[in-house]
Amino acid sequence: MSTIVNFKADEKVKKEAQKIAKEMGVSLSAILNMFMAQFVRDRKLNIDLNELDIREEKFENFNKKTQKHILEAEEEYKSGKMKFYDPEEAIEFISALAKE
Repeated sequence: MSTIVNFKADEKVKKEAQKIAKEMGVSLSAILNMFMAQFVRDRKLNIDLNELDIREEKFENFNKKTQKHILEAEEEYKSGKMKFYDPEEAIEFISALAKE
């Protein structure tokens, strides 16, 4: 059984993703389904926070508190104060910040 999922995406990112998916011979829908299946299976979000810039409009869905914590974590990481050696450590750290 299928369902429809609607979400906002940056138009340029969507078009580039569609182009790359087409080059790979699959639809963007198939790519997103694979991503969601992996997310459910692994219960992990595999995103490199170094690549994110929450000051851009496309991250407007983060609330102000989360934006603040990500910016603080980014500064700590750049200064060398924060280092994670596995994803679980990072998730625990972020979860603790979210509970504050």
